[in-house]
Formats: sequence, C-alpha cells, structure tokens
Amino acid sequence: MCAGRSFQTSLKSNAERVLVDHVTLVLYNCRSLEKCIERTRICLNPQDHVDQSRPSQSEQDHVQAVLQEADDPSYWVRASQDGNRESHYRGVALGCTLVADLFTSISESGEGTTSKLLQIIRAFRHQVDSALPDMYAWFDETSLHVTIRALMG
Repeated sequence: MCAGRSFQTSLKSNAERVLVDHVTLVLYNCRSLEKCIERTRICLNPQDHVDQSRPSQSEQDHVQAVLQEADDPSYWVRASQDGNRESHYRGVALGCTLVADLFTSISESGEGTTSKLLQIIRAFRHQVDSALPDMYAWFDETSLHVTIRALMG
C-alpha cells in the first residue's frame, strides 16, 4: 500500500509542503501526544513573510533516505519490535518535546495543501483498515505532529 503508485503520487503531488508558522513546546504524559500536561505555542517570525524556498539538496536527500527505509527487507521486522507497539506510545511516559502540529496547521489552513495531506492520511488509513481489519491502532488526528526535537524523555 505504501509503495502503491496512487499513494506515492498523491503524497508527492499534493503534500510537498506543510506551512509551519509556529511550533509547539509540549509537556506530555504519553508519547503519542494524545495526553498532554501543557502545550505552549511559539510563533515563528510572525512579522515576516513565509519562506517559499525549497529545502537544500542534502535535506531532500535525507528525507528520501528515511522514506526509502521501508523498502529494506528487514524494515518490517524492525518496525514490529516492542518499542513500536501501541502501548509504547499510549502508555504513561513523561517527557517534553518541540513539535510542528500537523492537525493544527491542517485545521487552520482551510483548503490548502495541509488539508489535502489530511485527506491523504485518512484515505491511507481507510485503505489499510479495509485490507487489514483490526490490525492497526491509529492515533487521534489531533495528535498528528512532526517532532522537531525531543527535549526530555
């Protein structure tokens, strides 16, 4: 499913960029960020315009290397190890992290690229659930994020 042409094409054509005009400092009590103690929003250059430049070639290469990990034959064995279980992410674990909230960006952006990203995520989840019923547990959409830096935990 991940390697399917329609998923890859949809992801590349519709979700190349996600506007990150703020980050959130999160004190959490579970790694999925579904349960948080405190969230502090930090605006990034609120007076400035949005940087329209593309990531450097080395940044793009790094992202491609991460995405290509799923093509490695041993990936699924590693991904299914104990640290990657639902209880690892939903169990009690205190920590602090700096994130870009995808759901907040999506819900504030209206019909932009980020709302298309949410549509892609929902369609992917539906496809997985149809093919593999009750096999995966999805985290709440409001906890969707990209970790910028783990600070503690």
